[in-house]
Amino acid sequence: MTADAASAADAYRNGLAARAAGDLKGALSGFLMALALNPDEPAHRRAALDVLGVTSGYKTLPDAVLDALRRAASDPTLDLQPLSLVVKTLCENDARLAEMERALSGPAEDIEQRIAKGRWDWLL
Repeated sequence: MTADAASAADAYRNGLAARAAGDLKGALSGFLMALALNPDEPAHRRAALDVLGVTSGYKTLPDAVLDALRRAASDPTLDLQPLSLVVKTLCENDARLAEMERALSGPAEDIEQRIAKGRWDWLL
């Protein structure tokens, strides 16, 4: 077992213990750490999505977690509904959304130029 896999397993066990104790914030922390360290482990994906679906309060997530969630989104065995809350929360708290909303009220040619330049690819 690699060091990352061992660390991921430890984080996953910490998440399980926190969830069993009713500590959803601690469970989320453990499961997201496990997911970031070992994003291909189905148990880490399921646990992270399960807890994300019933928690809130985060404004951003680390890039490693976001990358792992993107990978998880291609897993046909997962219920991806919890990701909708994640996407909504992250978009609402991203300063680029306000800039995009202002730009969308401007001239159509400005909007087309921004789209052509990939200015809003982050949202996709």
